[in-house]
Amino acid sequence: MNVASKTSTHKAAGQYLGYSEQEARFCYHLLVSADDAQVVMEGEDDVSVRFANGDKILEQVKSATKHNALSDWSNDLWKTIGNWIADIESGAIDLHRTQFRLYVTPSQSGEIAVSIHTTNDEQSAKELEKLVRERRDALTRQPNCNKYVEAFLGLDEKEFSEFVARVSIESVHARPEHSVENLWGPTYSKETKQRLTNYAIGLAREKANALIKSGGEGIVDANSFRKEIQLFAARLNLPNYLASVSAEPTTAAVVSVHSQRPVFVRQLEIIGIGQDQEVRAVADYLRASADKTIWAEEGDIVQSDLFDWETTLVRTFDLNRGEIEDVLSASPAEAKGRQLLRLCLRTKTKLAGQDVPDHFAPGSFHDLSDQLRIGWHPDHKSILEEGK
Repeated sequence: MNVASKTSTHKAAGQYLGYSEQEARFCYHLLVSADDAQVVMEGEDDVSVRFANGDKILEQVKSATKHNALSDWSNDLWKTIGNWIADIESGAIDLHRTQFRLYVTPSQSGEIAVSIHTTNDEQSAKELEKLVRERRDALTRQPNCNKYVEAFLGLDEKEFSEFVARVSIESVHARPEHSVENLWGPTYSKETKQRLTNYAIGLAREKANALIKSGGEGIVDANSFRKEIQLFAARLNLPNYLASVSAEPTTAAVVSVHSQRPVFVRQLEIIGIGQDQEVRAVADYLRASADKTIWAEEGDIVQSDLFDWETTLVRTFDLNRGEIEDVLSASPAEAKGRQLLRLCLRTKTKLAGQDVPDHFAPGSFHDLSDQLRIGWHPDHKSILEEGK
């Protein structure tokens, strides 16, 4: 159904690489909204856009993989409309400052839905009201959604006309991520567009979820979000740079891993590096591990590249350890370990001939530490064994 001749527009069941339709649309609005806009997930609607002047866009997101959500008497269609009307009548929504959008995927169609979408003046509003009433009254029995239809038909003429002119329906994509994928320019390859889409939706989700879990609203500034995506896209186009495709791990994930005291964290405890640095190490470890997995899955690196990378890091560790022994021979073992850690974390080397993000080498060293292939304290193995 290609009804989105106007600008395109409750919760969806399907998933795209672990992302819901709602999250894909949240990302879409972050990418296309005005610079002064804030986009909200789980706010006034599935996705809301708030503008600096007080105007809003409210979007309902529907998955229709097993039914036509836009058929004439679809409960999805009419319940959405009924809920909007109820909020208008209660004063929760200002009709005169709000645009209403229904987004359905995959592509569906319905005559009444098309008529609602294309209504934009008083005359077409009268024709729509007549169409809905005649179609409903011609049924042998009332549809299950009739109470919402009644609420729609019960609006006074002026309110009815303005409301339907503010409603748009979009159902043109086979999958919800296509609305994001279609935004990238023609200079990007198909593979790059997919990576940009995956990263952008993931970043949008992580930002909103972190805010919601902390007890706030899932509000993200559109302009600042776009700047992050533009930076990622620029890095993705660099021929000798492996851009990180993983999101920053959430505070909850970092705290959970840190509390379990894996081997690499215990190694840091032994040299007394401090809890703040331990937490930073966990975040680097998690993100580097995620990047390695994704890069390998997407064909950016192969197993031999990782073998060579780790071999280089172990060699660097050995060289740094020798230097520490020469320069700090009289220092306590813990101090030697801290300085050895600092030297290693400053390492700048390439993976498969490409530069890597700043977190990747530190995270990889912590991975080697977790495997006990390296150790910061000269007696780390015996100390770890005693601590079991």
